[in-house]
Amino acid sequence: MILSKENNTLVLRLDEENIKNPKAFCSDYTEKAQELDVVFDALQLPNLNAHNDALTFVLAAFQNDDYSCVTVALPKQYTDLPETWVVVPTLEEANDFIELERIQRDLGF
Repeated sequence: MILSKENNTLVLRLDEENIKNPKAFCSDYTEKAQELDVVFDALQLPNLNAHNDALTFVLAAFQNDDYSCVTVALPKQYTDLPETWVVVPTLEEANDFIELERIQRDLGF
């Protein structure tokens, strides 16, 4: 489900319903995410570790070197996630992270 699309950032909600079929979720939204930074709002998922395989599939489908991919989740929702995942606790922090990465890309870092 698309929560918002502004400032070249697409915010998608991950919940129990759409994470059950990650292939369908990706086919519905990867085209809409072309040339956009993506934020996954996973605050509706009580336990990210229980959906690790599906989340790995989704994040890999949206990963792009030219754009950021950030997941919003609280520390109580996960215990052991891959270090390559960018996880922040609020949508505001996700937007801040994306802005910082845009600046770094513009400067060639």
